[in-house]
Amino acid sequence: MIQIPFDPEKLTADQKKWWSTWQKRAEKATQDVIDAWETWKATAPAGSKFSYKWKDKIWSDLKDWLLENVFHGKCAYCETKATRWSPHGEHFRPKGGVTCKIPGQEGLHVGRCTDVDGQAIDHPGYFWLAYHWWNLVPSCEKCNAGEGKQTQFPVKSAAYVLLHPVAPGGGTLKHPVRPSAQWPGYGYLHPEDLDTLEDRLLLHPYADDPRQHLVFGDRGLVAAKSERGKHSIEVYRLAAEALRQERQRAQEAALNKYLMALGAGADMKAKRANAAATLADHRAGIEPYSAAVLDYLDLAFAP
Repeated sequence: MIQIPFDPEKLTADQKKWWSTWQKRAEKATQDVIDAWETWKATAPAGSKFSYKWKDKIWSDLKDWLLENVFHGKCAYCETKATRWSPHGEHFRPKGGVTCKIPGQEGLHVGRCTDVDGQAIDHPGYFWLAYHWWNLVPSCEKCNAGEGKQTQFPVKSAAYVLLHPVAPGGGTLKHPVRPSAQWPGYGYLHPEDLDTLEDRLLLHPYADDPRQHLVFGDRGLVAAKSERGKHSIEVYRLAAEALRQERQRAQEAALNKYLMALGAGADMKAKRANAAATLADHRAGIEPYSAAVLDYLDLAFAP
């Protein structure tokens, strides 16, 4: 996993035009699902569950665009090239329900939150983020489906946020609260403000530098440097044996290429420049398993 410095505000020309068109679709879809959930919540009988027909073409289109223009054709979590898997439009914060593991207990447990009446309820999912660009990343099926992430979203606070009071002047929040039509004085938070309140325990490629939380060693092995790294390894299945083998192959290929370049050139300065050039695409996050390759070579050539 490697950091992706993506900012839609910096897009230009055709990319900016595409983004603007997509954003309008996403905004309408967001308001539609909020209206649907608020109508349901205000009238739903006890014990019922919210059901909604998602407009999945919207996040599918973004997934394809991100793969081509931002993620270099790779899974946002494990860095495997999309030629090896069927891409998913992954919701970082799950859209239709939240689960987590509780230490010392088996299986997954439903995340709980508090509604506007102060009642503890099962979290319905971050439905208002279902079409938010920050909450959508391309993922492989191994990281997202099966034994992977699915609806898992562990948080350190153990308190998931649903509707949040709207503070005068915005309070300490970084972004405006999206107001609720059904419950004046409450609204829906931006992902960055949710991060502050919930203290998420999963790495996000836009917001985090994964190399501060994960370290890759010899033979493609991965270890955690933080609690967030530990949970990310488990939830994204970054220690899976088949993935470790792929990382090891990438590490060995990069090392061979580096050593060959280091042996070329007329003097040591040229040799080092040639060798460094072989890692340019890894440092840019273009090659698969870039983080694993960079950590491995840093270890191999450490003084």
